[in-house]
Amino acid sequence: MVSLIKISEAASIAIHAIDYMIYKKEPLYIASNLASELSVSYNHLSKILQLLVKHGYLKTSRGPSGGYSLTEKGENAKIGEIIELIDGKLSKNTCLMNRKVCHRNGCSFQKFLEKIISEYEKIIDTKIKNF
Repeated sequence: MVSLIKISEAASIAIHAIDYMIYKKEPLYIASNLASELSVSYNHLSKILQLLVKHGYLKTSRGPSGGYSLTEKGENAKIGEIIELIDGKLSKNTCLMNRKVCHRNGCSFQKFLEKIISEYEKIIDTKIKNF
């Protein structure tokens, strides 16, 4: 299967975790329960949750009844923010051959890829809670 959009598993998990928290509306989420609900590795999820805490999308509560909860920033997170946090900035390379300079003027894929990137940027500029 070929994919034009490459989002890492970590970015996908982060988006799904925030989405899950937004729609479940529970006061706290325990990482092991969240990993089970999302069917992902607890260890992988834990690293992602800590990164989301570090950047202000989640906060933690310690102790026996502790866990993770969304912050206002997390509640209003945009898909693109989370992808960029985990995977880095979107490459706007419009060459399927991954060349820095196209050796051909008027490449047939250039406008096609520019349009796809433009639409993709509009979509990822949407808040997770609006999907």
